[in-house]
Amino acid sequence: MTAVLPRDGYHAGGQAQLMLEIVCRSGTISGPTRADVVIASISGGNVHVRSLVVVPVTVTAGTQSTISVVWDQKNDEGRAVTSDDFTLDVGFDSAPAQQAQRPVDVRVTLTVGP
Repeated sequence: MTAVLPRDGYHAGGQAQLMLEIVCRSGTISGPTRADVVIASISGGNVHVRSLVVVPVTVTAGTQSTISVVWDQKNDEGRAVTSDDFTLDVGFDSAPAQQAQRPVDVRVTLTVGP
């Protein structure tokens, strides 16, 4: 999978968009099964900011698909976030040929600035 961010940073209050190109060489890749925005906490873990609505696709061997994940820079309560570095965590299920299905995560850092 290839993640493409149209730019390096985003102005606060705007939209952040991530394009994911999914290329399947064997088996199947399904998803996104989820898309979450998180931020690193001072204690070293991640704090959930927002769950995003995504339309899943299934990509079979020898094919590809491109999906778009959009975040309006708001949290789950609808409040705008402040400037910071956020992580977009997108989950997929991968089932290589002749193997059991397993989860695969794609994580991309989004910088939101003034």
